[in-house]
Amino acid sequence: MIIVCSSAKTFRKAKKGSSVPLFIDDAKHMVSKLVFMDLKSYFKLSDSLDVKVRSIYDKWSFEGLYNVLDCFYGLQFKQIDSTNLSVEQREYADKHLYVLSGLYGILRCSDSICEYRLDGYDKIDGISMNDHYHHKVNDYLKSLNEEILDLSSQEYSMMLDDYVKVNFLVGNKSKGTINKIQRGKMIRYCIEHNIDKISDIKQYAQDGFKYDEKLSNDKLLVFSKE
Repeated sequence: MIIVCSSAKTFRKAKKGSSVPLFIDDAKHMVSKLVFMDLKSYFKLSDSLDVKVRSIYDKWSFEGLYNVLDCFYGLQFKQIDSTNLSVEQREYADKHLYVLSGLYGILRCSDSICEYRLDGYDKIDGISMNDHYHHKVNDYLKSLNEEILDLSSQEYSMMLDDYVKVNFLVGNKSKGTINKIQRGKMIRYCIEHNIDKISDIKQYAQDGFKYDEKLSNDKLLVFSKE
């Protein structure tokens, strides 16, 4: 089983990764475009953020600085809590967990990357990153010949073909923040329990959420609570 999740906008420093992103040449091309753009206008940045983002791309390194599993630090990744994973659990993540990225397309946990700002919806040369990477990412995923669980956000799911998705409902409502947290906890659950089949995820039960067979189907696993 392969788990695919979204990257985060928040970064933290981490040890260097041991591998090079699969589509590093594409990322290098995007950066070569970005360094000559008006980033403040492009990203709609404040003056202070403009200085920070400009500095990020001026210092961007082809070789990368931080490993993927540890450097992202949004709500989802805080639940994964990578700094408290054992060696065996990190090996599971390296084999089973992939992260979608606006700049890099798709990342393995061991890949070494630089901090960046570029989302799936962002466009370069009139093409969104989701569209640019769509065929490359899906061709790669299908080459792995594994079941694929899509735990990505609505934004990054546009980069993917139609795989099995998960939704968390409180009552009959889906809330973005809750879904981010639960997706991270589900990833952590898969890592801790060495899950290798999508069907086994139905046993997930945390924070009052339980698998809802009535609302689920072959392409959507729903976990709900009152």
